[in-house]
Amino acid sequence: MAFSFKKITAAAIAAVCAASMTGCMDTGYIGTVDGMEIRNGIYLWCMQTAYGDGYTEVTEVKEEAGDTSEISDIFVETIDGKPANEWIKENAVVELRRYVAVNRLFEENGLALTAEENADIQEYVNSIWDNEDMYAQYIYGTKTMGEYYESIGMGMDTIRDVYTTNQKEAKLLEALYSEGGSKALSDEQINSFLTENIANVKYIELPFKDMYGLSLSTDEEKAEVVAKAQGYVDRFNGGESFIEIRYDYDLENAQNDAMIEQEAAFEAMTYDVPTEEEWDKAMEEAKASATADKVETVEELEVAVNKESSNLNEELTEFIWNMAIDGKAYLLETDNAAYMVVRDDITTKEAWKNDNKAAILDEMVGEEFDAYLIEVGASYTVELDDNLINKKYSPDSYKAFNRED
Repeated sequence: MAFSFKKITAAAIAAVCAASMTGCMDTGYIGTVDGMEIRNGIYLWCMQTAYGDGYTEVTEVKEEAGDTSEISDIFVETIDGKPANEWIKENAVVELRRYVAVNRLFEENGLALTAEENADIQEYVNSIWDNEDMYAQYIYGTKTMGEYYESIGMGMDTIRDVYTTNQKEAKLLEALYSEGGSKALSDEQINSFLTENIANVKYIELPFKDMYGLSLSTDEEKAEVVAKAQGYVDRFNGGESFIEIRYDYDLENAQNDAMIEQEAAFEAMTYDVPTEEEWDKAMEEAKASATADKVETVEELEVAVNKESSNLNEELTEFIWNMAIDGKAYLLETDNAAYMVVRDDITTKEAWKNDNKAAILDEMVGEEFDAYLIEVGASYTVELDDNLINKKYSPDSYKAFNRED
């Protein structure tokens, strides 16, 4: 999404600018949008969003032209044919309109945050101000992120409003596009999207390594691993629970870890070296003492694999997206491991769909929703302090955007 406040994180800002202390605070309002009073800090947050978008756009244009050099000064660049300074100011207002649109539409649709949601937001903001942050110390030279935000003109009220609006935006999207909403998606649309883009999978990976993590050296050793994976496949397809199979796998790993730990303890001894009999007995005892957790529901072992952004390795991801969606187990053998893999019909996972509804809707219609918010905001009357916009908070003079070498 173009605006979403979540875009401007400390990490994003750090990627393009170094911290500088402006000494200003949330002491006033910069103007109104559709009659809503706007804190100076909210405008600055929106300007940072615009700055980040502009920096990304300039970078992408340069990379397309074969220029991968770092941008040393964005304010000597042009964006969409406009000087960067003017482009950032214009888009800060677009983001500001969008901010107001989220809040206005949230109210118009009869939505409200719960007391618990508001308390969670305040608790999180308090942590930003109270908790020492190594990232803030390393990048910005401040003890906390709250101290950094204050140094660039954003007080606690601003940051609380930012995260509150984030929460409102998520609930608004869900309300509009869920059943009964003015833009509701049908179950068929959602299920079709899920089938095409997200796979529900259970799998066990058995690397071609021994219990010490060393790569297996012979084909015979690897064949034993493949046979074990095939055994898991056969057990599952024979009707055994994946929970039990995964428990056996986890228990064996725990037993190996316990024996390795016992070995290390023996090897560290400089006296009373154990006999072979004592060694074997200790190993058996270590193995017998090992335990593993067993989940209560198979859903705890299932993973959702996004077709475009899978965090699994390429071979496993490709196998998943080419395998049958029939709930049966299949064997995959790669150069590095053997796998037992099961793919179920994700559209039948009602609990998962409900728990992830907001994320699913955002992926499906996030850009459309963003365009809608911008369209709504475009009709608002904007009255901002010209002196603050063009002088004190002009992007090219706002110290948080100026790198100090």
